[in-house]
Amino acid sequence: MTHDKEPDFLPTVIKTAAEVFISLSEDFFFIMDSKGKIVEENQSFIQVFGKLSYHHDLQLINFLIEDHQSEFRDCLTDFSNDLMSQRQLDLCFRVSASEKLWLSLRMVKKQELIFCVGRDISNFKEKDKEVAKLLQAEQQLSEELTAQNEELERSIQMAEEARETIRLKEQRISSIYNQTPALLIATDMNGVIMEVSDYFLTHLKIDKTQLIGHSYVELVSDRYKKAVLDQLLHQNSNSHHTLEVALGINERNIPMVLSIATERQKRKNIGFLIVHTDISERIKAEQKLSDYKNNLEAIINANRDLVLMIDGSHKIVTFNRAANTYFRRLQAKDMKVGDWISDYMPTSEHDFFDHCFESAIRKNKSLHFVREIALNEKSKRWYTIHFYPVKGADHNAPSVVLSIKDVTFVKRGEERFKELALNYSSIINQMSVGVMLYTLDFDIIRANDRFYEMLGYSEEEYRQMLTWESTHEADREKSRAMAMSLIKGEIDRYQIEKRYITKSGEPLWVLLNVAMIKNDEGEGTHLISVIQDISAQKLMEKELLYRTKELDTFVYRASHDLKGPIASITGIQQVMGMEFKENEAVMNYLNHQQKNAEKLNKILNSLLDLVTVKDRPITLRKINLKQFFTAISEEYDRPDVVSFDLTGCSSLHILTDEGTLYSIAQNLIENGIKYAKENQLAEIKISTHKKKDQIKISIADNGRGIHPNDQDRVFDMFYRACDVQQGTGLGLYIVKNAVDRLSGSILLNSYPGRGTEFVITLPAS
Repeated sequence: MTHDKEPDFLPTVIKTAAEVFISLSEDFFFIMDSKGKIVEENQSFIQVFGKLSYHHDLQLINFLIEDHQSEFRDCLTDFSNDLMSQRQLDLCFRVSASEKLWLSLRMVKKQELIFCVGRDISNFKEKDKEVAKLLQAEQQLSEELTAQNEELERSIQMAEEARETIRLKEQRISSIYNQTPALLIATDMNGVIMEVSDYFLTHLKIDKTQLIGHSYVELVSDRYKKAVLDQLLHQNSNSHHTLEVALGINERNIPMVLSIATERQKRKNIGFLIVHTDISERIKAEQKLSDYKNNLEAIINANRDLVLMIDGSHKIVTFNRAANTYFRRLQAKDMKVGDWISDYMPTSEHDFFDHCFESAIRKNKSLHFVREIALNEKSKRWYTIHFYPVKGADHNAPSVVLSIKDVTFVKRGEERFKELALNYSSIINQMSVGVMLYTLDFDIIRANDRFYEMLGYSEEEYRQMLTWESTHEADREKSRAMAMSLIKGEIDRYQIEKRYITKSGEPLWVLLNVAMIKNDEGEGTHLISVIQDISAQKLMEKELLYRTKELDTFVYRASHDLKGPIASITGIQQVMGMEFKENEAVMNYLNHQQKNAEKLNKILNSLLDLVTVKDRPITLRKINLKQFFTAISEEYDRPDVVSFDLTGCSSLHILTDEGTLYSIAQNLIENGIKYAKENQLAEIKISTHKKKDQIKISIADNGRGIHPNDQDRVFDMFYRACDVQQGTGLGLYIVKNAVDRLSGSILLNSYPGRGTEFVITLPAS
């Protein structure tokens, strides 16, 4: 059913429902006029505010605390002036002497009345106070924590500074132990090792874990343990003590000198610092010096010459057995250290010996004489006398070694020989070569005019020179060694090329032939030398070597420069072959030209190999021949063409140049393949064996072989013994040069139709 208008009772119902709702609500409902006077209120308002005073002229502002009254008046003023129609305020009311009530008040103005709804928010405000207190407490705590953090940061900074100071101290200590090249060990007061320097560990090759935590006394060899232990127990904090011991490390006894000091900290002894000095080398040197001294004494005593050492005051320092025996036989008394040398010399010779001693010491130069002296004041005999100054640490000569040898027999023999030599002097002087006769002590007896003419000296000038002085410095050692071998009877004669230094200072190349002249008993008495001037020959050899070097350089450069044009020609031929492949005549020409280009390229490669072999520096290294030839055979991966037999190749070692040996082997193997019989597998057999200090390498094939008429020329340049294969004729020439470079030799064994064998002989080292 539809109603055209509302029933009359509806406003009354709505009003009644509103009054019921307002009266039952827990919120505060009241109405004020524009002056703030309460006109109407609900039961909740009456229950709370009626406790103070309840009357119809109630003013809301009377219940407000003073702090909120001004805000409330401003709100009423705004309502009166129509500045707003509604507003919400949080106001605090005093409902009793000790009780307050917070209301969240919402006010709405309708016509002249202000309708208010308030909700109790006292609990929230109390919580806000608690929160404020908490915030205040938190702020205070934060400030205290900030202050504590600042103090903590200052403490941390001080700790870091202290830690850095400690780190620097530890670093300094570590640098002492690890960077100082000293053998250091630090122990506690009980001798337990606390720290060891790296230099100690490296020098003695021992691991740190073997030392740290162990007693230092355990390192010391048994015979020194007690001395070291006593030293540690009685070590004074203000003293340093040194003692010699031996450390037993890794089954080695290492002699050491220890310097022990006490470590102190804050006036308290905390341990020991032990500095070691390894005296192994010193002991070895002392032993070596002792052995050297004993050996020197043995050598001097074994010498048949009279050897004495005289100090600057002409007193005898020492003498050998031969000197004591000789002078005891002459003067019937033993020599004594400290005697004057003049006591053993005739009075007539005192001035001579004094002058020689002073001259040797002052000039610091050896003197040599052959003199006739009567040592026993009765009969004169001939002696060779040598004065050798002995240099001190400051290069002065505070003493002299005197060597005397009785050469009376030799001198008399020389005199007899001179008588005989007079008969031949004219013949010798007319010879075109130099001839020199001299004693086994290398004193010249006679030399012909041609010898002095070659050197540019007069006879008097040459005789004043020292032995070997005229020989070039680079040839002296070799000449002296050969001469000594001749004198010792190890050889009968020798021939060498050497250089003399002429008076003008120019070197003179000679061919020297030296032989021993023997007496009827077969004993050597003199040496004779024949000196032939070969300076012109040496000059020609030098020029030939220079020309050969120039030729090798030319061959290398020409071969290297021609390879480029040949490569270009080959490339052009390939392009033309592609363009004219249908033209048979042109292709025939191109094929012919291609073969010639390939042949020329092979020749150039061989020439380059030859120059490489001749110029390559020799670098010696130890080579296992079994491994060497096995590696070469593995390079030929052509089982249908060649096979290798290495059963006779043993694991010998040779010290030689690997590249040059490889060139020899490769060329001989390639020859064996190149000259194999037609339609037959090439077989290469390699064997090695050692004989004394030489190693022989045999490389044999089963090829066509070489005719006997060609075998003498197979090592010549560009010679080809067989025309079946178009070789360059350089392979065996390269092999021969390579063998020569290794100071070896090569031998050919070949039979036509039965194959060829090359035997290379090389020094083992």
